[in-house]
Amino acid sequence: MLIVAGLIVFSIWRIQQEDSVVSQTKLETRFRIDTLEAARGTIFSSDKNVLASSFSFFDVYWDPNVEALSDAEFNEKGPLLARKLAALLNDASEAEIWRKFKDGRAGNKRYMPIAKKIDYLQLEDMKTWPIFERGRLKGGFIAESFEHRVRPFEGMGSRTVGYVRNNRKVGLEGAYDEYLRGTQSICRLRQMGTQGWLPVAYLQQGERVGMEVYSTIDTRLQDYASTALEESLSRSRAHHGCAVVMEVKTGAIRAMANLERTEEGDYQELFNYAIQERTYPGSTFKLATLISLLQDQYVSLNKTISIEKGRKKFFNSWMNDDHFDGHDVLTVKRIMEISSNVGISKMANDYYYDSPEQLLQNFRKMGLMDKTGIPIKGEETPHFPVPFEGGWSGISIPWLSIGYEAQITPLQILALYAAIGNDGERMRPFLVEEVRKDGALVIESQPESMGMVCEATLAKKLQQVLRAVVEGGTAQGIKEKHFLMAGKTGTAQLVKGKNGKKDQHQASFVGLFPADDPVFACIVVVNRPENGEIYGAQLGAPVFKEIVKGAYALYPEWHREPEMKSKEMTPPIRNGNYRDVQLILTELGIPSYGTDQRFEDQNSDPFVRVRSDETGVKLSFQNDEKESIMPNVLGYGLRDAVYLLESRGLRVSFYGKGKVKSQSVKPGSALQKGDPIKLELT
Repeated sequence: MLIVAGLIVFSIWRIQQEDSVVSQTKLETRFRIDTLEAARGTIFSSDKNVLASSFSFFDVYWDPNVEALSDAEFNEKGPLLARKLAALLNDASEAEIWRKFKDGRAGNKRYMPIAKKIDYLQLEDMKTWPIFERGRLKGGFIAESFEHRVRPFEGMGSRTVGYVRNNRKVGLEGAYDEYLRGTQSICRLRQMGTQGWLPVAYLQQGERVGMEVYSTIDTRLQDYASTALEESLSRSRAHHGCAVVMEVKTGAIRAMANLERTEEGDYQELFNYAIQERTYPGSTFKLATLISLLQDQYVSLNKTISIEKGRKKFFNSWMNDDHFDGHDVLTVKRIMEISSNVGISKMANDYYYDSPEQLLQNFRKMGLMDKTGIPIKGEETPHFPVPFEGGWSGISIPWLSIGYEAQITPLQILALYAAIGNDGERMRPFLVEEVRKDGALVIESQPESMGMVCEATLAKKLQQVLRAVVEGGTAQGIKEKHFLMAGKTGTAQLVKGKNGKKDQHQASFVGLFPADDPVFACIVVVNRPENGEIYGAQLGAPVFKEIVKGAYALYPEWHREPEMKSKEMTPPIRNGNYRDVQLILTELGIPSYGTDQRFEDQNSDPFVRVRSDETGVKLSFQNDEKESIMPNVLGYGLRDAVYLLESRGLRVSFYGKGKVKSQSVKPGSALQKGDPIKLELT
């Protein structure tokens, strides 16, 4: 009996253990440990527009063979479900969708794709549809969520905004990924029937949403830059180009456009040329050479130089000017205005041929031989030749001085021009103003000086030189009377064509605006144009002007009144009777001089000629002439002209309206009473 009782007790214990294992296994199938990613933070523009943000979207699937769905309900409500889906998707008919449903049920499909990438509101609506309203277990409705990165300004500045994909980190998305992505949460998840797996406990609490990044980009300036650049690239059929706008006093980048021609012939943002491509800068580099010459006190802006009629030989190579207008001896300032290759290279060779290290050291002090340090991956390091090493030769100094031999990025040359606009102080370019977490400030960028490229007094003079380039130099084609611009054109031959292939060029323009008190510096680069236009004045400068026009619309305080000379400020007043003229001047508050006692004599009726100058209006006495001499009535009104001539006994006829334009008898001629005279009026 004891043995039997023992066996019974053992059996009960074993069954209890097995039940416990089964229960534990069932429990474990309903719970799991997993990581949850935080929703990625938003990137804003400086004018508070969203550049990139994350939204939840859903893919919907259906199990038409779920056990709770009878044939009768399927056949009754299936067509209604097909009608709803056809109205939502608009890419298949109700009949086609219903046929797909029947095929899926007949084929025992358990995971049929229904709709892709629908938003939350659409999902909530679908949950009310026939059959779907019964949920996952009874209706077979399956919704899987995923995060999608949305860029409202897609295509505009997209390389600057960037992305994070397959371990590739590009642009702002990549540079600030650690802030945008937030931190993971480790959670205990439970399967909750139709709702799927939901967190019930956080083992390690992370951030639900990443931080907000506020960039320096102004979407309005970005739009102007992108639009103007694309128009120039399309017209010239260029391979690619870029445009960057930067504040001179802070280094904040307000626009950065990079466009490349696709195989289809349109232009898209595929590569950040402004930061990641170094090329020969061409004539825009002449500013650096001029700064070096002026700082070393080898020349002054007023020093005159012969440009050898626009053609000079250095060893076995000829240096040519693209445009020689016949003026051989020019000031250094004028050499820059017309971008004389011979003038710049001749000065550089004269003063640095025996000490090239001095010129290179000056370039280094200007920051041209270092990266700007902008926090975007991929910035190219400038390349400069090393004196007396490698490919150094007797023509290195002349060619280096005009923008060859060395290779730098558009952003690096822009930083130099911005420094001139900032009275010589070079600022580090930056793209993010601040980072915030739930509204609280985490990081705030401060303008960072990278040193002086020259003294403020010299920078002021160079601003005037760059202004003169637009006023009467190579960029005078973009001169605008309503606002002032300054800058320098640049053209570089990148590849010499061989075997029937064409040369490849790069056209550029770097400028400052407003020229009288610079706020922004801007560079425009057009690379490998194919329509025959190759010069910076043709391709780069017009883009710059369009960007400036857009900026002036945003900053009305920049608008200036047209300059008027004093004589233009005086209303046009005709020659005529002294008392009439004086009455008009008195009413207008305009001073006059040249009168004497004869004018004030109440018994006299003098006529006067009127001439405006800087001090007012000068009146001259017409009746000084003898009665027998033909008076000059040009410019008189008809009434006064007829009165004066008839007082001399002349017979007057006229045609036209306005002031006297011509008279048939020459002033100063002898006359007799009764002589005829004909007047032509304007």
